[in-house]
Amino acid sequence: TTEPPVQQPKEVTRTIEYPLPETGGTVNLQVLMDGTPVHNKNWDTTQNNKATFNVTASGTHALAFYVDGTLIETISYDFS
Repeated sequence: TTEPPVQQPKEVTRTIEYPLPETGGTVNLQVLMDGTPVHNKNWDTTQNNKATFNVTASGTHALAFYVDGTLIETISYDFS
């Protein structure tokens, strides 16, 4: 008998929204997924109260959110 082909997990693109601190200036938001950067951008907090960006993955992944180089929190997202 032949083995059925292994199903590759389907990749899903999710829009992530993350609240920005109210600093009245520019902050750097860096997001790591499994240690790999998926977002790194300076945001002007006088014009944006949240960062919005897309991440493509499959399965469940933890995203680590760093503001100006400091880890703020890690959130688990389901990409299925």
